[in-house]
Amino acid sequence: MEVETAILRQLDECGSCTMEELVRALSHFTLNQVFFAIDRLSREGKVSLRHPMRFVYLVSAAGSGPRHQVSRAADP
Repeated sequence: MEVETAILRQLDECGSCTMEELVRALSHFTLNQVFFAIDRLSREGKVSLRHPMRFVYLVSAAGSGPRHQVSRAADP
């Protein structure tokens, strides 16, 4: 699907990013399109999701490892 291809390309460019950053970068897709595509890609083992802190989900291409740091100051 087009949204899945866009997600994988974005992750290839940035490494890991938060769900919020991903939705912002792919603003021509709806939040639901991105969310459900991430769900499908995760179930297929093509992306991985981590939950490093409250309200933050990091998405990365499977096997790429995290290259994004989330500041602890973002956690209220």
